Amino acid sequence: TGHTITGTGVETGNTITVTGGTHNITIENVNISTGDCAFSIANGADVKLTLSGTNTLKSGSRCAGLQVPNGATLTITETSDGSRLEATGGYYSAGIGGGYYSGCGNITIKGGVVTATGGDWSAGIGGSINSSGGTITIEGGTVTATGGGRGAGIGGGDGGSGGTITISGGTVTAIGGGSTG
Repeated sequence: TGHTITGTGVETGNTITVTGGTHNITIENVNISTGDCAFSIANGADVKLTLSGTNTLKSGSRCAGLQVPNGATLTITETSDGSRLEATGGYYSAGIGGGYYSGCGNITIKGGVVTATGGDWSAGIGGSINSSGGTITIEGGTVTATGGGRGAGIGGGDGGSGGTITISGGTVTAIGGGSTG
């Protein structure tokens, strides 16, 4: 019926990797900061991610905070109002979406307080540098997405296409990254 990954809110270097299949995963008070990929979904995998409590995913070099590459699908929901996710991408990687020089798969946000910050030249939610924003749908929740470098808040990284973005609900703030050179 699903998997629940529970943390104490204390920072850890553990990681979450979904290699394939369809999964219902709940994260509760997870706080991951790593030099690798904090949470990675492989091409071909489909994940319904339910947020509970306050969750932080911070990846290191070449990984999105919550990595959703081309061919992967992610749907974010919440257990109760105010459940949170903060995702921060590493070098040339999105907050939620594509890793290093990688496009984004399919992302749907239905609830939760979701904050995504892209690494250098990458989108907050979407593609990394020179990569497409994929297919992004926001139906609910409170979403704040900030691009790094010249990346979009929501969409493509610097030099990449925006992809397909549909916003039909929720409160959305998207801030493109400012030029740094």
